[in-house]
Amino acid sequence: MIIPLSPQQQRLTIIAIAVTWYIFHLHALNVVPLAGADETSLLNIPFRFVELGDWRYPLIYSDTYNAGGVRAYPFLLSFAPRALFHELVGFSAGLSRWFSALLMLGTAMMTVVLALRHSGSRQIALAIAAVFTASPTIFHLSRSVRFEQETVFFGVASVALPFLLLNRAHNAGATPRPWRGTLVWGLASASCALAAGAHPLPLGFGLPLAVNIFLGHAYWAPRDGLNRIGRLACVLAGGLPFVVASVAPLAYVNGGYANYLVAMAGFVEQRNNTFTDLYAAITPSFLFLLGRSAAVEITAIAETTFAWRNEIKVLALGAKISPFIIVAILLAAAFKSRRRLLRADGLPGLVGLSTLFGLVAVKVLYSPSTNYGVYIAVGCLLASAMPPAIIVNGPDIWRRTLFGALALTAASSFLTSIPHAADVATARLWNAFTLDRKFAFLREEGEKAFGPIRHASQPSPRIYTDTVAWMAAFPQEHSYLEILSGTNTGSVDGVAVDVVSLDWFLKNLPVAEGTATAQELKTDRFLSAIKPLQLGTIIHARPYGEDTLLYRRPSDTNVPLRLRHITWNEDIALEADLSFALARNGDEWAFPRIVAPGCYLVAARPVGIDPRPPMIVGAAPADEPGQLASLGVGARTGADMIFKLAVTDTVSLRPLSAPGIERIDAHRLSPDPAICAKL
Repeated sequence: MIIPLSPQQQRLTIIAIAVTWYIFHLHALNVVPLAGADETSLLNIPFRFVELGDWRYPLIYSDTYNAGGVRAYPFLLSFAPRALFHELVGFSAGLSRWFSALLMLGTAMMTVVLALRHSGSRQIALAIAAVFTASPTIFHLSRSVRFEQETVFFGVASVALPFLLLNRAHNAGATPRPWRGTLVWGLASASCALAAGAHPLPLGFGLPLAVNIFLGHAYWAPRDGLNRIGRLACVLAGGLPFVVASVAPLAYVNGGYANYLVAMAGFVEQRNNTFTDLYAAITPSFLFLLGRSAAVEITAIAETTFAWRNEIKVLALGAKISPFIIVAILLAAAFKSRRRLLRADGLPGLVGLSTLFGLVAVKVLYSPSTNYGVYIAVGCLLASAMPPAIIVNGPDIWRRTLFGALALTAASSFLTSIPHAADVATARLWNAFTLDRKFAFLREEGEKAFGPIRHASQPSPRIYTDTVAWMAAFPQEHSYLEILSGTNTGSVDGVAVDVVSLDWFLKNLPVAEGTATAQELKTDRFLSAIKPLQLGTIIHARPYGEDTLLYRRPSDTNVPLRLRHITWNEDIALEADLSFALARNGDEWAFPRIVAPGCYLVAARPVGIDPRPPMIVGAAPADEPGQLASLGVGARTGADMIFKLAVTDTVSLRPLSAPGIERIDAHRLSPDPAICAKL
């Protein structure tokens, strides 16, 4: 025994882990954390499936490369289980987070049960459960929506199902039945295909499946009643249809699959460069002796496997170094058990190690992104659940060492989780700013700006949008990446843009003309697209720190500009009762001779990449916030810069100085200037 625990103490430990899991992973699930761009974007897939019954994802190069009614990216199996879940229970961003939490809980339970049966120690199994409960990486994946929840669950199922189901029957003395083996291997292969068919990283789960099929006959024959050919046939029959279903649409990609690969490779490369620079900035200098790529990858593994870019560096140290400790222990144990690994009774250990190596290899080759560390975390925990033979039934020191590494991981993870736990404990459940609430006001404002939702049989305007503001454009959404890359050929009837997202794409999205020097080109293309459009709606969402701008074609009816100002406590909708354009004289812009009192929004549209925010002529910088103050992130390049101006009396205002600006419009939201103080 590693730590002597009575049966009662073990039960209490399990109860404590279960309660902690519930509080940490399920309480205030819809509120913490605020949804990021990836979660907001990917929910477009199940939403369109439920609302329209299609498999499209029109937010990334949809017009240029997608194959009509289906999509080229992400793979067709991506989000298929989640879409079916929402088809049964209805769509809700909050329900989708519950689906994520259940998938991660299922992943943890399969791994812990494997550990109970194959690690040789209940304490190791409890330590693995504690890591799943405490790790901030698992915490974030349990409370958000991305690829990893489904890929990790089905990947772990592909490893666990044969050992859990066939071994259970074998240990109960059941006669091996070929039908049982056929079913289990078909399910395992289908699970692996579902994982790998949704995202490239779960290809690492293919290695343990191959080890089972090609090296595990002596172990599995007494359990599944199949010969080698029969077992391989079951795997092919179970997984191949899912693989074909996932990649078949690629044959119909517009412009050819080769061109699509070039575009996506450039997109991924630019994103990876962003993360590489991020991790290089926090990498200890001595690691660069190994080379920049190796140093950055080590830092990425340390920061994202069990920890999560945490602020409390000392408390997180154990979680950051533990992946390397666990891998070192398992490698040493594999070396000591090397003769038994290829024997029949050593297969669980070989499968565990192959899972770890497969996931680490694919992760290192693919990307240093912040979310992909979970694959290494799962690899470490699966390999610990099915360790080499010397840990299972060798000297006790081996089990103690592995348990110590897992206990260090769990303890440091609990300490590292303090800020996240505080967010959960203090979350406001009443009138909370959830993603469902955000989707609701985006859809409401989108219908006001662009008209009611049209069915497929009706003529629809082409609304260009991004991965964050897409709900305002549904179901006419087209990706404005087509505009930035110069591949859009249709008319631009409207644009719904998240200002922060646009700023990121202008800086990071590669185009055919280059990457580093392409920002000016992309900015010019975007400004040309919105030039004939008028700013119709400003959504100012403070909890998310976002500004969403809706541009529409000028209409015969004078539709006033709208401002939707949303805070934790208020939801204010204002419509302009007075609008006018400022007169230009060089770089100066003049107001009308007399301006009535009120709270005004001033919208300045840039002419290129380097505009200067408008300033009151003759005002000192210290005076500016009281007279012309930026609203949110109004100084971003590419979209209208938004400012507020409180006019307390009927006055003649000094002109604005604004080099690099094409037009300036002023809109009075209220005759009461005090309203500006609330914005």
